[in-house]
Amino acid sequence: MPKPNYYRKNINAGLTASPIKVTLADTSTADLHELVEKIETIYKDHVPEIATEILTHEVLRQRLQDPYYGSFAQKHLQQQASILGHMEQLGLLKNGHCFVEFGAGKGQMSHWVQQASPHSEDSHFVLVDRGANRYKFDSFHKEEGPAFERIRMDIAHLNLSEIPSIKEKHTPIIGFSKHLCGAATDLALCCLASTLPPPPSDNTSATGLPEEPTLHQCRGVVIALCCHHRSDWNSYVGKRAFSEWGLSAADFSLICGMTSWATCKLTDAGEQANSRDNADSKTDVTVNHDENVAANAVRWDREQVGGKCKRLIDHGRILYMKERGFDCRVRFYVDSSVSPENVLLIATNDDNTR
Repeated sequence: MPKPNYYRKNINAGLTASPIKVTLADTSTADLHELVEKIETIYKDHVPEIATEILTHEVLRQRLQDPYYGSFAQKHLQQQASILGHMEQLGLLKNGHCFVEFGAGKGQMSHWVQQASPHSEDSHFVLVDRGANRYKFDSFHKEEGPAFERIRMDIAHLNLSEIPSIKEKHTPIIGFSKHLCGAATDLALCCLASTLPPPPSDNTSATGLPEEPTLHQCRGVVIALCCHHRSDWNSYVGKRAFSEWGLSAADFSLICGMTSWATCKLTDAGEQANSRDNADSKTDVTVNHDENVAANAVRWDREQVGGKCKRLIDHGRILYMKERGFDCRVRFYVDSSVSPENVLLIATNDDNTR
């Protein structure tokens, strides 16, 4: 089928060279030890402590109290409720916005955002996913309420500014996602912060007096982060920060490999083999066999090192958004017992939402 106007190959994909892949198994203990020491120093000097803000939202209160929903469903509801709570706290649940959900799946998060948005008749929902999904929540919104629009496309090729419903109206955009894996987070951030046209640089009125600065069309971003081991250097938006820290593309590949330590809680290869049998396929707890690990001979607190690797990757993303005029930070939005992937990236550029 012909490509739509909003398809532009690799517009958000960054570099197009062959990705650099360096495995932990191919790295000597001495080199890995040197890299871990560098990570420790960079983390201490540049990465602030993450605050905990576990919120909830009234729209999900009844379901959270309903024993019909078992422990697995309850964990998802708690995450959704906290994301909604953060969006409400930031003033993002306003009528007249275009809400873009990345990695939308069945669209359940968009459904709850609509339910939590008062008087959302003038809002618009764009659900982006590269796969086809059955039993979509869009069906609840066919008869009445705001429009729900499905776009089946890889985020790497999505030019938001050319989507007719967005192009026709300069509607403020809110981007969000509940668990956007690895490189997809970077693609979404690029799509929102760089692909959308920036506001006009000349804010001088006809009278010669300065006008109020024009806000970027993207007013807010709320993304639950996960699967850092699936990040890649080509699409990673924090390359400038890594370069300034003296870290290379090869270092980035190793750091991505070490992020899996944050959730595996392993101390040696024997425990690794036992843990693989019990790993939860929904989180990035599995350690690849090729990570068998040069670190087996080095007794670090692997869970702590893995967590710092995740935060370095996230901090590069924060700096990328700040360079583009956003107020950006991360928060622990649920307890780690609810999900080991419990960090939420938040970015706003509207003074009314800070």
